[in-house]
Amino acid sequence: MNSCSAYGERRVSCSSNGDSPQYSWSVDGRPLSEILTNQSTGSQTKTNKTSPNTQEASPSGSAESPKSSPDLNTDLSSPNLTLPEGIQGHLTCSARNSISSANETQLLPSCINPVSVVNLSISCSAYGERRVSCSSNGDSPQYSWSVDGRPLSEILTNQSTGSQTKTNKTSPNTQEASPSGSAERPESSPDLDTDLRSSTLTLPEGIQGHLTCSARNSISSANETQLLPSCIRLSGFGLLLIVMCKSTELN
Repeated sequence: MNSCSAYGERRVSCSSNGDSPQYSWSVDGRPLSEILTNQSTGSQTKTNKTSPNTQEASPSGSAESPKSSPDLNTDLSSPNLTLPEGIQGHLTCSARNSISSANETQLLPSCINPVSVVNLSISCSAYGERRVSCSSNGDSPQYSWSVDGRPLSEILTNQSTGSQTKTNKTSPNTQEASPSGSAERPESSPDLDTDLRSSTLTLPEGIQGHLTCSARNSISSANETQLLPSCIRLSGFGLLLIVMCKSTELN
């Protein structure tokens, strides 16, 4: 059995029946100890070429997770290992005791990069709506939204139902006008079936509270929360300019 960790490593586990099994590992027929020795040597050569005080940082500013390669002298006899990145191919676990042996082979999966940092930005439009945008690192993130812990889809459904009820109580030919005399801009609520999976939304008026954007993929998730600002609607004003001329008699 194998699975991916949050750092792109593979966790592999092997079990067998029988008494006192001893385990060994190989990839594409090569002993795992040989592969890890070569990988460790290459990594050490690369490290020696860099400054001893240089440390690569993750997107969040913290150091990357240290590699957890199995110890070459002891861990490779364990039925549970964590393989570092860069090892690909068919992994074989072999179990044996004094009277028999057996093995199983599986293709190592390609582990994706985890989601660990979410950036949320909020701005106001001229119509009093909030434009919200969410971004994250990692592979194939999927986004979801909530306000004060409630799914945004639920809030918009309730808001849409209330708005429809109000509309039905008014005359079908009645249209509220803005101060400038033109019709109000129609509301642009996200479509409930599609847009709420987007990383960018335009929220209508009336939604207040703490907005949370969540990003996840198959191995990890992260989120960020911000307080929604109160946006001011900018209305048009009709201006009347009067110019008066005053004549002056010449003496």
